[in-house]
Amino acid sequence: MVLGTRRHRRQPRRARGRCHAFIAAVRRWQQHSGLGYEATALIGFSRGAIMALEAIKVENTLAGRVLSFGGRFAVLPQTDLKHTTIHLFHGKADPVMPFQLSVQAAEHLIKLGGDITAEIEPHVGHTINEDLMEKALDYLQSHIPKRLWEEALSSAPGKGDIHPKA
Repeated sequence: MVLGTRRHRRQPRRARGRCHAFIAAVRRWQQHSGLGYEATALIGFSRGAIMALEAIKVENTLAGRVLSFGGRFAVLPQTDLKHTTIHLFHGKADPVMPFQLSVQAAEHLIKLGGDITAEIEPHVGHTINEDLMEKALDYLQSHIPKRLWEEALSSAPGKGDIHPKA
C-alpha cells in the first residue's frame, strides 16, 4: 500500500466501522475464559493493531494491554486511556505505516498521562522481526502497568503511619 492513496486513507475508517463487532468478540472470549480486562492483552499487526487501538478508545476497560506492531491510531485519543498500557512497536524502515505515527502517538499519550512504551527498530520494514517480538515478550513479562504503580502508591502508608515495634 502506498501512502497517500485512497486505500491508505480508508484503512482507519474501516477499522472504526468493525470496532463494535471486535469488542463484542473480545467480551465473549473474556466471559468464556473467566478473565477480566486486566488479564487481557490485545496484540495486532498493521490493520489488527489499528483495530485494537481503536477498540480501547471506544471501551477503555476492554484490555489491560495493547501491543501494536506496525500500526497506528485512526485518530489520536483525546483522553487518557488510563486502564490500558499501550506498547507500540514499529520498524523505522516501514514503507506502509510510517514509524513517526507511533512516535507521535507515544508523545501525545504521554502528555495525556497515559501508560505507553514505544520501540522503534532501525532497518525493519512493515513486519514483526525477532527483536521486536523479544521486546514485546519482555514487556508482557516484566513491565508493571502505571495503574498498578499508582494504586500501590496511593495505598502505601504515610510516614506517620509506620511505628517501630516496642
